[in-house]
Amino acid sequence: MKLKITLILLICFSKIYSQKIEKEIGEIKITQEGFYFEDYLKSKKRKVSKSEFYFDNFGNILEKISYGRQHYNKLNVIGDIEQYSYENEKLISKKHWISSCENESFSVYNTELIYDENNLLIKEIFSNPISQPFVYKYEKNKIEIHSGNFYIQKVFDEQNRIIQCNQIFEETNKIRWQYLYEYRDNCRIANFQTYYGDGKESSKREIVVFDKENRKISEEIYNYNRTKIVFKYSENGVINEVAEYESSLEKEDYKLLRLTKIKINKSSKKLTKEIIEKINSELDSV
Repeated sequence: MKLKITLILLICFSKIYSQKIEKEIGEIKITQEGFYFEDYLKSKKRKVSKSEFYFDNFGNILEKISYGRQHYNKLNVIGDIEQYSYENEKLISKKHWISSCENESFSVYNTELIYDENNLLIKEIFSNPISQPFVYKYEKNKIEIHSGNFYIQKVFDEQNRIIQCNQIFEETNKIRWQYLYEYRDNCRIANFQTYYGDGKESSKREIVVFDKENRKISEEIYNYNRTKIVFKYSENGVINEVAEYESSLEKEDYKLLRLTKIKINKSSKKLTKEIIEKINSELDSV
């Protein structure tokens, strides 16, 4: 059961009306704090982000509250709130409040998710008038997400592992950018390439390493420099630390740039492997 309480804030929407935001409190609460190391120095460590996640007992995300914004780093002011509603374990709607932070006014955006008779997601409809709907199409080992002038095409192998992710022009069916994936032992390797045709093409290579439990333990990205992201887990299996390091391409000399600390504040029951996988998937997508 979701417990709804009223957030004790009167929030003005533009200059026209005000609304109270309801806060969905789940049985599991997790906080996430991010730190940045200027010039890679621990003496110049500063806190740059703070978020709260609320999950139900099935591991479904109910709400995420983020403090501050990219250009307004006051972490005692709410930057945005995302709320999620479910029906028969399917996500059916999202609400997203985005704050201006300076005057604490919010804009709200709604998303409705529509499924077919086989419980496949076929459409996402957005209340924002400038956002066109996402239309999902399915073939064997392939998913396409259409919206506007481009669509995303994901191709999977017989083990349901992604092997391609393409952004394609609707009008010409030409690839705009592409990820190609390959798998070796406990690694997934992705090669990214753009095909913009403007003389400013870019590419990068990503290597993700998994442990014996198929959990992500590191990710290396090679483009104009080297980035290495290291994941650590608590005893119960939930991600509790993400460290991001940088190095030049010429010399492997990684230095700590960002650090994310994650903490479970409350949980009403022992977390199963399935619940932990759902929670980690949400935390890793941030």
